[in-house]
Amino acid sequence: MKRLILVFFLYTTLFTSATFCTDVNAVSNEAELINSSPTQTISNFTHLMFSGTGKGADAKDLAKALNFIEPPADQLKGEKKSISLKKIRDLFFLLQSVNYTTDNIRTISDNGKNAIIELGEPEESIRLELVHTKKNGWIFSNTIFTKKEYTEAFDHLDNVKANIEEHADDFVLEYSSPLNTLYTFLYGVQNIHGYTLTDSVGAIDLSKIDKNIIDELGPTWAIQLYRILSYASPIEPESLSNDPLFTGNIILLLDSNLGMINMKVVKDAETEKNSWKIDLSGVKNVSNIYDLFMHQGMSKELGTMGVKHVPLHVKIDDFFQVYIPVLEKTFLSFNIWKWVLIILLILSCVLIIPLVRMICRPVIHQIIKSLHLDLNTDADQRFILPLQISAVTLYLLRGIVIITANPAVMTIAIVTMKIVMCLTILLFICRFIDSSCAVVSNHFDTNLHIITSVAGKVLQVMAVIAAALYLCNVFSINTKNFLAALGIGGFAFALAGKDTLENFLGSVMVIVDRPFKNGDVIKIKDIEGEIIQVGVRSTRIRTFNDSVITIPNRMFISSPVENRAVRRWRRYNTTFDILYDTKPTLIEEFTSGISELVRLHPDSRKDKIEVYFYSLGQSSLQVYINIFFQNRGRVEELKARQEINSQALELAKYLGIEFAYPTQTLHIDQLEPSVIESPNILEEQPKSTGLSEGILIARKLSKHYDPDNNV
Repeated sequence: MKRLILVFFLYTTLFTSATFCTDVNAVSNEAELINSSPTQTISNFTHLMFSGTGKGADAKDLAKALNFIEPPADQLKGEKKSISLKKIRDLFFLLQSVNYTTDNIRTISDNGKNAIIELGEPEESIRLELVHTKKNGWIFSNTIFTKKEYTEAFDHLDNVKANIEEHADDFVLEYSSPLNTLYTFLYGVQNIHGYTLTDSVGAIDLSKIDKNIIDELGPTWAIQLYRILSYASPIEPESLSNDPLFTGNIILLLDSNLGMINMKVVKDAETEKNSWKIDLSGVKNVSNIYDLFMHQGMSKELGTMGVKHVPLHVKIDDFFQVYIPVLEKTFLSFNIWKWVLIILLILSCVLIIPLVRMICRPVIHQIIKSLHLDLNTDADQRFILPLQISAVTLYLLRGIVIITANPAVMTIAIVTMKIVMCLTILLFICRFIDSSCAVVSNHFDTNLHIITSVAGKVLQVMAVIAAALYLCNVFSINTKNFLAALGIGGFAFALAGKDTLENFLGSVMVIVDRPFKNGDVIKIKDIEGEIIQVGVRSTRIRTFNDSVITIPNRMFISSPVENRAVRRWRRYNTTFDILYDTKPTLIEEFTSGISELVRLHPDSRKDKIEVYFYSLGQSSLQVYINIFFQNRGRVEELKARQEINSQALELAKYLGIEFAYPTQTLHIDQLEPSVIESPNILEEQPKSTGLSEGILIARKLSKHYDPDNNV
């Protein structure tokens, strides 16, 4: 029952997705099918049904199968074509449900017009009636569809069809029997009926070989094996068993010197499905066997083997085998022609470097020019270098792989090529991100520059992680376990890297809140200076001592930041210490004069002038000054301070006020205070102004006083 179910599944799928032919010399679809014997009728019908119902086949192939059945009687001539096609399918399925080969078809009776044949093992055999016609030779009698024994068999098959979905298929369809596997292999190499070299490679047992090698060398091995079997194998495809559970030995080629090529059942570890495969474990190297057969005369028959798509390595090898056989001699495990081509390949690499530069430089220059980018003169070389490395690596290693077609060399070449290509692409991406951030820095505002700087770092980290995952795949490292370990390690890293996380959050805060920008003067704790650069982890500040301090960004989360660049006014507060013996009236004149000096200054804030006799110090009388200047920059502030301080000293001199400083004085006698003579600068001032002497002196000292505009 299981065997019947399996064969039916094969049958139904063949009519929708598979294509089989006979072999290289199969019966042509364009020619008339002449069945000279009942056995040939069975063979031709099976071949036509294989080839005419698969993927990519012409629908007229299936219609030709109607010629294998005796035309219906008069009362049945009007039956629909779909009914006739159903008969064909049922008959084909019935044939496939029996384990037989063309060698063991038994003739029960044959009178030249009617014949009865028996197929299959004695305990599971079926008998079919055939009739002879002048047009098509031996064909199936139409009576087989009406006899009781056949209708019961067909009814049983219908029951199998109804319940087929309840059963699982143990075999891969295209490789479900020795016959199907060999057909798949032959048609894939010939690229007919929708099959390709990939299907042929799948028919070979390469389970112990790395997938990268299979992808590269599998087609070459399939072509070579096909030629070997076509040239030397005594096995005819139709003689193989179509039984998935066949237990006999299937030897496709046996040679005492070369070894044995046979077929066996292989179970896929992932899908757990079985497949009949061509086993090459009995031979040391397919390429070596191929060379031996080519030397023995197979090279003269290549044109008759019907291969349409030949890999480049095989084409090169064919050329030397046919035209320059002397270079086929072996030196250090390789043919001489391979060494010659490898040397030429290495020497030609020197042409790749200038060629890539010549092609890429104008393109990069045009892109830079069209985007109006202000990059340095070495920007194009920063992008050209990764392209040159990639081009040379790809050219050299791919060339070596094609020339040698050696698994060991290929393993090294493929791994090296993937590593170099991955790293060069990573280098190109990182340089592209850096250049993009530089463009933003030169053409946009500072806040956008900070955002792109952080985003650029994040993208570079993501690119590095992607490259690491790709390299894990190259070295066949299980990325699922790697990602799981990365997640656990990331959690541990997050705990251990608390400061790093805080620095990143500080960067986010700086980007979102924008408390400052590059060029601003800030003060945080005891650090004061100009912002140079805001990074992902830290911010660099240039102090007024011209030193550079790096501050972790986490400080911006927990510490107040004073941005002095956004001040509207710059504050100046100081204290003038004068002698204790200064008269109170002079102190009032002094404070009034300083207030007037500040008021007359063009950059001062008029509504925030605080000049007062502030305190009685230990050794002096303290006059407190708290004033503001417009924020025109630090240098302008210092100039304004200097001007006010100089004028305050002159005012004190004119009023006869002396400044105190820490001293110890021994008083022996009380003397009359000396009067400091000062020039009478008020003699030109009108006496009826009502202003204090200090204000009048301040107006005289200030260069900003204008009698016509100042009140």
